[in-house]
Amino acid sequence: MTKVRTSSTHPNLHPKVQSLLDDEGLDFHFRPVGEKGHFIKEKDSYIMGRFKCGNWKCSRFWSSKCIAINIRLYRNNKYTAVVYHQHCENCNTLGRPQLGKSYEERISKWLKIWSGIDVPTEPRGSKSKRPHRSSLCEGCKANHCPWMAGGA
Repeated sequence: MTKVRTSSTHPNLHPKVQSLLDDEGLDFHFRPVGEKGHFIKEKDSYIMGRFKCGNWKCSRFWSSKCIAINIRLYRNNKYTAVVYHQHCENCNTLGRPQLGKSYEERISKWLKIWSGIDVPTEPRGSKSKRPHRSSLCEGCKANHCPWMAGGA
């Protein structure tokens, strides 16, 4: 039986992140999974996107304004970004994320801040019409969700 993943990394999206760093003269690299070394800085944040239920009998889609993400900075301008998955509220099966533009925007924001570049404060988007459900959020279970205990 295949183990269902509760989180994922997306090194294939690094070129989009890097394109947002180029104007500042920054050069970063997505750190390969399993590479040894400790992180220097860390930020739990969130992005927006959609999920598709992993249960072929359910096949539900849903949008989320709070997909938990953990960003870590390492030596030699390397970083990782772990995206935490969510469970379907209909059948409790883990969904697969479909990430939007907010992924590369959020990561590039923190890489710029950690590089000493002033980043304008983002205006808060519209609040979700639904409350955050920690029981469906793998980021909450891993203690990496900024919405835990009413935060963000």
